[in-house]
Amino acid sequence: MIQEYLLQDLSEKEAIKAYKPKDIQKRMFSADKGNCWYVQFSADGENEETAKRLSELDTYIQTSFHVTVLENGCSAYFNKRLYPLINEFENDLRKLLYLTSAINRDEKSATNIANLESQDFGQIFTMLFIDNSFMGKVKEDVKNRNRDFFSKAEVITAIESVNENTFWDEHLGKDSVPTLRKRFIDARTYRNDVMHSHHISWERFRKILALYKAINTEMDKAIHEIEVVESKAPSKPTFNQALEGVLRTQEMLAAIADAMKPSILQAQRISEMIANSELAALQQQIKEFYAANAFTPEVLRELSQLGQLASEYLQSAPSLSQKSDEATDEEAANKEKPKEENNPEEEDNKGGGAK
Repeated sequence: MIQEYLLQDLSEKEAIKAYKPKDIQKRMFSADKGNCWYVQFSADGENEETAKRLSELDTYIQTSFHVTVLENGCSAYFNKRLYPLINEFENDLRKLLYLTSAINRDEKSATNIANLESQDFGQIFTMLFIDNSFMGKVKEDVKNRNRDFFSKAEVITAIESVNENTFWDEHLGKDSVPTLRKRFIDARTYRNDVMHSHHISWERFRKILALYKAINTEMDKAIHEIEVVESKAPSKPTFNQALEGVLRTQEMLAAIADAMKPSILQAQRISEMIANSELAALQQQIKEFYAANAFTPEVLRELSQLGQLASEYLQSAPSLSQKSDEATDEEAANKEKPKEENNPEEEDNKGGGAK
């Protein structure tokens, strides 16, 4: 298992060169004619104990030095261990919804199940656990208060005074998969960490593992009660009607997002121009922005139907990510291949472990 880090400062290189981790081999390489370096740490074994040791080393390196991670073997190992749990959870969550819709069969159930299949995980989480009416009322209450005088206690009281009715609580029950219900934000965050290969430390790995093991156990129980213990299967005559409603909300949000995308891109371009003081181009861009935003009746009707819900969604629209320039083929061909420095260190020392 390997960890690699890029170094661009001579003092950092010398400090890491003197660092002697216990039971971990170290090798140093130079590149760009000796103007930058990278260090490789490795340990035998593709197992949890090795990943733990390298994760502790990784925490020390990243908190003690200014480095860029090139290869993160321990995080990759944790990701591979966690992925099957996340995959099992996503499949079982959909299965629970499909079964609940089917046992409350009506003219909407088949359509609902088909529409659920097209929803991504983020949309399903929002649909199940977010009460947009609750969020809108609380934010409106806080916004309308005298900002010079309201206290934390008043805000908490305002939140507690508004009823929150999520789809999960109303139609699946507060006792169904309680760990997921209480910790759905953690579950979503951890799920994204694994699915998008974010850095996962040893401590975070343990937290994700424990949470999803608990959730999957409870999910199995909920599905079992529907499949086998028919007397316990939830009877919700309004389930499919409510499910159709939240699915329709997701469709409207997607339509509004598509309609607003050109406007969001233009607004971001205007922001870039302001930052770069491109005044002449900025003036023209603003004119084009207002000319382009004469929305069609269809878009306005969707906005009217969603009201505050649409507003909250648009406020969270992600910003454009900037693409970095790529090197040309000629530049890439001229780059010097990294080479291992003379007398590479390959150490398996007994002392000087990670702090």
